[in-house]
Amino acid sequence: MQTTFDINADLLEEAMALAKTDSKDEVLNKALEEFIRTMRRKDLASLFGKVHWDGDLNQMRTNDAPD
Repeated sequence: MQTTFDINADLLEEAMALAKTDSKDEVLNKALEEFIRTMRRKDLASLFGKVHWDGDLNQMRTNDAPD
């Protein structure tokens, strides 16, 4: 899909240098992927302390079946 954006040229150049690529498309796609990963991690972290889990972690680590 082709779309027109106003992007800060200095930021784009720095990102391209850090990514070691001359492809604007590659840098923008990587940036979007990283943004999505970051937002998903934040969503997951927001569940901390809200999910109740019953289990025995030590038992799970030994791979023994429960009695």
